[in-house]
Amino acid sequence: MLKRIIDYIDSKIIYTLLFMLIVFICMAILYATEWFEWETELVNYLINGKDNSKYATLTAIGAVIVGLVAIITLILSTKRFNQTQEQIRKTEEQHKETLEKTQKQITLAEENNLNTTFKDAIILLGNENVSVRIGGVYTLIDIARKNQKTHAERINSILCKYIVEETNKPNNIRQSKELIRLILIKNSDTFKEYTKDLSHVVIKDIDFIEVNLTNYKFFNSILDNCKFSKDTLTKCNFFQAKLTRVRFDSSNLDKCMFDGTTLTNCNFNNSKLGIILVDEHKKEEIEKMFELDKAIYESKYIFYNYEEYQKQKYLNNDK
Repeated sequence: MLKRIIDYIDSKIIYTLLFMLIVFICMAILYATEWFEWETELVNYLINGKDNSKYATLTAIGAVIVGLVAIITLILSTKRFNQTQEQIRKTEEQHKETLEKTQKQITLAEENNLNTTFKDAIILLGNENVSVRIGGVYTLIDIARKNQKTHAERINSILCKYIVEETNKPNNIRQSKELIRLILIKNSDTFKEYTKDLSHVVIKDIDFIEVNLTNYKFFNSILDNCKFSKDTLTKCNFFQAKLTRVRFDSSNLDKCMFDGTTLTNCNFNNSKLGIILVDEHKKEEIEKMFELDKAIYESKYIFYNYEEYQKQKYLNNDK
């Protein structure tokens, strides 16, 4: 509305100035042709400099005409410049809108492609061919790595369940090893922010060397002939798990839980123990194991049964 008012005022000013210009031009013509002898008096005025009020008036009219022409030219130029700027602004806005629409279309296409790839990878996990299933796992890990905010947590849950299922299949030790190495060892950093629920998993003959394991749940799991060498285990829960010939060599264990855990021929050689929760009924056995294995106590380990642990919740805070 304001723009329309300004444009209306500008047009009125231009029309008024044009009218005034025409009037002064007509006055100058009439004054020069009818009111005095043109040639003689003009020469006397221009050459001899004689005072002649008629020519002085004519000069003033000419100056006014020149001024009006300059003003009209300035106004028209300014208006033309503003129109050009407005057109440029509109063009830029249209270009911006086009870019935004194009970007939205690209984003939508990428999301559709991602969702399609994700669904296809899930389908591959059920393929009869082992190589195809491993390819599906690689695809899911790649999606999780590139889309941490949108897909990583979900894929973490899917792969953990997949590991549990595969390790519980009979005569599937070789593929189970490959899955565990691929997901838990080689790509542990991809899912480090999320809890890995590996309850009821069966892990045999696997070496975890210089790996950071955080927020792992091994509830009711079986670990046989495994080696945790120079690892860092934080908030790992082995509740009621069965550990046989499991070595924690020179590893750091903090806020780990061994409540109800069956430890057979296990050792903690030169490991550093932070807050460790263990079954109070096995106090003497575990104390003897730690002592024989020369474990280093950075803080006093604590003996709790599971009910007491639930009350204290030591594993859920950094105290």
